[in-house]
Amino acid sequence: MTGELTVAIKGGLRKSAKEVLEHTDDVKKELDNLVIEENNVKRRLTSTEKIDVIEHLENLGGNAPVSSIVVTKDPIRVKAFIEGLARLEKIKIDNPFDYIKEAMPYFNHKAIGNEIIQIGDENCALTSEVIVKFFKTGKIESAIPSPMLGTDLVAKKFGGGSFIPSTISRMELLIQEGEIIIIRGVFKKITYKNTNKFSSYGHYFVGIKKQGKIHLLDGQTGENVIFEQTRKVQDFINGRYKKGEGWFEYLKVR
Repeated sequence: MTGELTVAIKGGLRKSAKEVLEHTDDVKKELDNLVIEENNVKRRLTSTEKIDVIEHLENLGGNAPVSSIVVTKDPIRVKAFIEGLARLEKIKIDNPFDYIKEAMPYFNHKAIGNEIIQIGDENCALTSEVIVKFFKTGKIESAIPSPMLGTDLVAKKFGGGSFIPSTISRMELLIQEGEIIIIRGVFKKITYKNTNKFSSYGHYFVGIKKQGKIHLLDGQTGENVIFEQTRKVQDFINGRYKKGEGWFEYLKVR
C-alpha cells in the first residue's frame, strides 16, 4: 500500500472507521473509482490495495474477531458487576486462581452511569499484564487504553525471552503445573517486498496450567475457558487467530 494511502487511513478516527464499515459495499465501490497520485503518476488502486484498505479500516474500527462479553446496559448485570467488584475488594485473596473467574470482568471494563463499558479494544498486552499481576499479588487492577504492542516490548514486560510458535495443545504439554504464559494469536503476516523480513499483528491473552489443563484467559474481552475439545473452546481459539494465515506463539512469564 502506498505511504500516502496508509497515512490517510491511519489518520482516521476509530469512530469514523466503524461508521464507514457499516457501509462496506459502498466503500468497495468508492475504492473502485478512487484515483491516487504516486510519484506524480495518477492511477487506480490494485485489488491488493483495496483489500488492505478494508483490513486497515477493520483494524482501526476494532472489528477484529475478538469482542467483549462484559459490555452491557442491562441494569441487573450492571448492578451485579458493581457489587461483585466491591465484594472482591473486601477479600484478602491468598490463592488468586480460585477467584480468577470472578475477577475476569474487571481487568478491562468499568461501570459508568447505567452501563458497563470496555476500557480498551487494542490493549490486550496490558490486560494480560494485569492478569499476571493478579496471579502474583491477588490485587485487581484495570488496564489502561493503549495501541497494539510489539512482541519485543511485551516480552520485556514479562521477564524477556522470545515468543515460540506452537499449537495450544502442544503448549499444554510443554509447560509445567502452575506456569503462566502469554499467548499471541496471529491474524496476519505481512512480508516486506524483496526481503525475508516480515511483520504481523495479533492478539495477546494469558494461559495458566492447573491440574494438567491449560486455562485460557482473555482480559480484553473478559472470557476464560479450559482447553478441551468443545465448540465453545474452538470458537474462542478461532476468534484469536486467522486459520491458514496466522498461528499461535507463546512466551513464558518469568
